Amino acid sequence: MERLNCKIGKLTLVFFLTSLSLSLFGQEEKFLVKKGNQAYEKGDFEKAQENYTKALEISPELTQAAFNEADVLYQQKKYADAIEKFKTIAETSD
Repeated sequence: MERLNCKIGKLTLVFFLTSLSLSLFGQEEKFLVKKGNQAYEKGDFEKAQENYTKALEISPELTQAAFNEADVLYQQKKYADAIEKFKTIAETSD
């Protein structure tokens, strides 16, 4: 009986950890976008771009990060890069 309780306890722990990791999946890129937004608000466009780029490396389909990255390129007067990024977003967005 004690052995059965131990197995049930281990299975419960595995289930809990799996559920926790699934709930955290997708959070890192959102955190990076938030950090990028904070840097943008402070006028630190290089740091903002760095965070948006990292978010896109994790989740390339994240339109918010792509748009924000294009906007920050524009703010840095990197107009050609911004235009290309905006075009890509327009072509790939639903």
